[in-house]
Amino acid sequence: MDNKLLDAFPALDAATWEAIIAKELKGADPATLNVLLGEGITVAPFHVGDGTSTSAGFRRGTKRSGNPWRITLPVNATDPQGERSAARRIDGRCRWPGTSWT
Repeated sequence: MDNKLLDAFPALDAATWEAIIAKELKGADPATLNVLLGEGITVAPFHVGDGTSTSAGFRRGTKRSGNPWRITLPVNATDPQGERSAARRIDGRCRWPGTSWT
C-alpha cells in the first residue's frame, strides 16, 4: 500500500517522543496519563516496539469464517428495564470512527 501522506511526517524514535511528551506535560509525570483496566492491566498512552513479547495469553488471527474482528461485552442486567436499556444503547449506536454510545 502506497500511502504518500505518511511520507510527509518524519520517523521519530522513542526518545524524541518522550521529550515531546515531557514538554507538553510541563513537568507533570507522564504516568498520570496511564489507564488502569479492570483486569489490573496498565495501558500507557505511548508505546514503542521494545522487543517485549506480548503473545503470552493472547490469541491472534481470524475465525474460520474469516471474520477478523468480534467485539463483545457481557451485559449483566438484573432487571428487564436494565436489559432493555443496554439493548437500546448497543443496537445500532456503535459508529466508526469515533465510537459513541450516545
